Amino acid sequence: MTVVAATMPTRTQSLRNLLVDFRVVISFVMFTSLIVFDLVMGWKPRAIFAAGEYQGLIGCLLVCAGLAVRSWAAGVLRKGKDLATDGPYSLCRHPLYLGSFLMMVGFCHIIGDPSNYLIIVLPIVAIYWATMRNEERRMVDRYGSRWTDYAAKTSRLIPFRWSRFAPGHWTVGQWLRNHEYRAVISSLVGLTGLELWRRLL
Repeated sequence: MTVVAATMPTRTQSLRNLLVDFRVVISFVMFTSLIVFDLVMGWKPRAIFAAGEYQGLIGCLLVCAGLAVRSWAAGVLRKGKDLATDGPYSLCRHPLYLGSFLMMVGFCHIIGDPSNYLIIVLPIVAIYWATMRNEERRMVDRYGSRWTDYAAKTSRLIPFRWSRFAPGHWTVGQWLRNHEYRAVISSLVGLTGLELWRRLL
């Protein structure tokens, strides 16, 4: 019994680390598999810019909102150099994940298959939650009381305390150094692909 009790946390941590380390690959495989499944089943995405079609536009706006949040965060985040506490980081501790979540919901909304929310969003949220917890442990090790004081005053993901907003200093250079243009390009390709899917199939 003692041996089992001692090894369980290690196994749990190993699984969590695996999910965290391969979160991008897992997210990509899950989302691609779901799109292939929807294609096979004959599902057609919602129109994004058609007159009178508001659901597709709502999905597109969610994707754009997610990109905006991510770009805002990437333009102020100096990875490995300093603790980010201003800009979107003054509103929540993980704005990059908030932006990614908005983008995922937006794409699911454009595709329009209700099962996508359960198949994609819930597992991805679980993976990102584990990632956030791991990152916060590293922040405690790196920044100590600076992090704990910041975390005590700032929500993890949902920005509840707008009174704490601090503008911060956003730069294109920092945005480029954090490679956030990849998310923009990927989203544009994704939106274009969904529109082509709707028109051609």
